[in-house]
Amino acid sequence: MTILRPRRLVRATTVAVTAIACAGLVWATSPARFDSDDLLPIEDLLDPTAITPPDELRDLLGGIDFVPAPAQLDPLLGDSPAGALIGLATADADMDPGVRLRAFRALEHYPDAATTAALAATVANKLSVRAGVELLYLRAAVRSLGTIGGDAAVEPISPLLNHDSVDMRADAATALGATGSKAATPLLYDRLGIETDEMVRLALSNAIRRLDDNQQ
Repeated sequence: MTILRPRRLVRATTVAVTAIACAGLVWATSPARFDSDDLLPIEDLLDPTAITPPDELRDLLGGIDFVPAPAQLDPLLGDSPAGALIGLATADADMDPGVRLRAFRALEHYPDAATTAALAATVANKLSVRAGVELLYLRAAVRSLGTIGGDAAVEPISPLLNHDSVDMRADAATALGATGSKAATPLLYDRLGIETDEMVRLALSNAIRRLDDNQQ
């Protein structure tokens, strides 16, 4: 299936891939720490069997409803924590879904252009997802993108205000509120005018209030 993307998001995908390539790294073995001696070239990212995170990191990212803090992650991720997390989150390997989910959410701790681009590309690629674990990945990516993306996050997130899933719509509203962007406010009001689900309406109202507070 071909997914059409806005030009800006195609560029975001390129930036994200470049960011991982600059890191140039994935786990080759299961060391106690992500060290330079345990690296594979970026082309091995095409081989999903190459991504094998250390057991300690896998356990840390596998916790239920728990997103590790940078102080816990940094000793295990090495010199390129964002690149390592992007590799885990976007891996097509036989990876524990919980690890991938927490990797998406942990990216909110590493705000930079490459992380924003990778999250925006993930959102663009998963816009057509409607259910299952892929929807959970989309929701996690949206929440992190809203936290760190600012104005740049509004365009990729806003279509999800019209998603079939009430949980996705609520997450999109919350994420837009987290952006702090003035551009998000009219979009939230527009959705509030037609939204019928009370949970989503509450998320929309809270997001609008948060944006108003930030702009005072």
